[in-house]
Amino acid sequence: MKWKNNVRHRIRKRGTGMGWCCLGERRSLRVNRISKMPKIVRIVLMRHGTTQMNIERRYVSRTNAPLLPDSQAELRPLRGALASGRPLAYTSDLQRCRDTLAYVCPYSASRATVDVRLRELDFGQWEGRTYNDLQAEPRYRAWLDDRTAVAPPDGESWSAFSARTAAVWAAVLEAAHPEGRAVRRTTQHTARSNSNRSRRPSVRSCLHKNSRNSRATQFKPTADVLIVTHGGVVRELYTIAFPHTSYWDVPAPTGGGILIVAQMGRNKAWRFLRSVSLT
Repeated sequence: MKWKNNVRHRIRKRGTGMGWCCLGERRSLRVNRISKMPKIVRIVLMRHGTTQMNIERRYVSRTNAPLLPDSQAELRPLRGALASGRPLAYTSDLQRCRDTLAYVCPYSASRATVDVRLRELDFGQWEGRTYNDLQAEPRYRAWLDDRTAVAPPDGESWSAFSARTAAVWAAVLEAAHPEGRAVRRTTQHTARSNSNRSRRPSVRSCLHKNSRNSRATQFKPTADVLIVTHGGVVRELYTIAFPHTSYWDVPAPTGGGILIVAQMGRNKAWRFLRSVSLT
């Protein structure tokens, strides 16, 4: 009788015709399999809310322009999706980005990494000016034709801008390593809800495939990482993830965002699977 009771708590090893494996070992094997699964990380790139200089269509980078008093209305949809979460947060040091983060995700705002590398391209002498102010200047016209070859006077070159955005992107991905808080929480969620995987909403609207459908607007994002920055940085970071996308094809409206679904494989190489516009 005692032997029969012990058998109930044992299972035969799969794939073999001999030997026994205790139930505790079976659970351990299952946990090990889960830990070796590719890690999914959801990264939200968000542009700050609207300022008066945005309304006037002025070039604004280093100017610490405040949000408009009624900017919360445009931020409310993302606040509804992100406010209850606890993602790893990054923000530009300028107040319009910090205030945007404080509104859409209060918990993470107080713990966010403030990084000057998330600033907009420095427009130099063109700061605060409009297209109409500059359209007659040959250097400005040349910059519009090829900004990789021409820099604003006393401003930032495109190579310097690209280098710092690539560096901050690498730092974000390093922090999103499986041993970090963001991915560890995602892995635990995957383990708990593995049996309900088929009921989760799928992400099918991919910006880099120019595919937008109604599911994109119905999808409720869950962010593991949230980056609040400026329009040019949103576009540049997106093209790093999806290099076949044109910089100007990436939508970056004020108060809008893009969800990027990334995966870290067993070789610790990142793959960027798909993206969803949250605008």
